Amino acid sequence: MHTNFATQRNIAFYNISRRIKDRPATLTVKKSN
Repeated sequence: MHTNFATQRNIAFYNISRRIKDRPATLTVKKSN
């Protein structure tokens, strides 16, 4: 379960990184909020 959680976190982080690369504006909007 612990490993599964870590993997889930890594996947989420990877997806976020991909989104940031695709849309840098999204990161700015989230920081503003």
